[in-house]
Amino acid sequence: MLRVQKNDVVAHNWANPQIVQATAPSLIILTQLSRYFLTSSDGDSPASAFTISSYLSLVNRIFVLVSNLKESSLASPPKLAIFDSGLLKFKLPVTNQPSNVLFDDSDHRPQEIQILPVAEKLFEWVGIFEDDSLYVPSSQGEETTAEGEQRRQLRLYRVGREDNDNDNVHTISWTEVACPSTWSKLNETHFKSGSLN
Repeated sequence: MLRVQKNDVVAHNWANPQIVQATAPSLIILTQLSRYFLTSSDGDSPASAFTISSYLSLVNRIFVLVSNLKESSLASPPKLAIFDSGLLKFKLPVTNQPSNVLFDDSDHRPQEIQILPVAEKLFEWVGIFEDDSLYVPSSQGEETTAEGEQRRQLRLYRVGREDNDNDNVHTISWTEVACPSTWSKLNETHFKSGSLN
């Protein structure tokens, strides 16, 4: 639990610095929210009790928490970023499944819709990490990628703008190289600079 201490309490040294922070964080990053809604047995299908409103309720509670972390009425709340690798494929039903008394489960399952188009309306920016599909190796030796290198890109766009507006989409490309670590038996990932469009 994170609590921001008020300015008039700063002089007291009773607060544990691991629990009570002197100032609110400027950025809060949450990862893999969609995993909370998946069944533990297979990790791919949503649990039957959850709906789209369950996901939106969780995100709304996070927004309320973040807005309450601001230090004063004049201060702006911390920025919030959610990183979720499963959000592109994550689907939930709009309504709960009907009871088994009236219907057979296999024939009358509620329609599941993708969460990303619904959730992105709550944020100002959306970023999608993906393989760089537009990368074409050059015939020049210094521009080709070696074996073990992967070209990646981040597409950033502002929500609420026209999808076909090319000025709205920003692309950042880079190369990832897996190398053996000098300190352990694990591989390290090194990054080579790319391009910004």
